[in-house]
Amino acid sequence: NQFTHAIGVVITFIAVMIAWVPFRATSMSAAKNIWYGMLGLHGFPSPNSLSDIASIPTLSWLFFGLFIIWGMPNTQQWLNEYSPAWDNVISSGVNPRFSWKPSRTLGIITGIIFAVSILYFKKNSQFLYFQF
Repeated sequence: NQFTHAIGVVITFIAVMIAWVPFRATSMSAAKNIWYGMLGLHGFPSPNSLSDIASIPTLSWLFFGLFIIWGMPNTQQWLNEYSPAWDNVISSGVNPRFSWKPSRTLGIITGIIFAVSILYFKKNSQFLYFQF
C-alpha cells in the first residue's frame, strides 16, 4: 500500500532528524533546547522574522535538497544492476537515466569531485563524534 509506505517514510525521516540533534549539539542541555524548539515549545516566530529564513536563495537550496532526497535514487537503486548492490532492491519508478553506467566521462567527473574534496581537507573541523 503506497499510503502506509509514505507514512513509514515520513516517520523515519522525522525520527532521523530528531536522532541527529545530540550529534550536532554542544551538550545534552543544548540538544534538549533544540528539541524543545523543534516542537515549538519556545514559541513560534513572527511573520516578520520569517522573512530572513524564507529568502529566495534559502528556499531554493531547501527545495534543491528536498529534490535530491526525495526525487533521486539511493545508492542501492543506483547500483542495482552491479555487484556492489547488497540485495536486489526494487527500483521501480527510478528513471533509467539515473542508473550506474560506467564511462570515461563519469570517471573524469568523479575524479574531479574527489580531487576537489581532497583540497578541502585543509579546512580544520572538529571531529563530529568527539563530544561523546
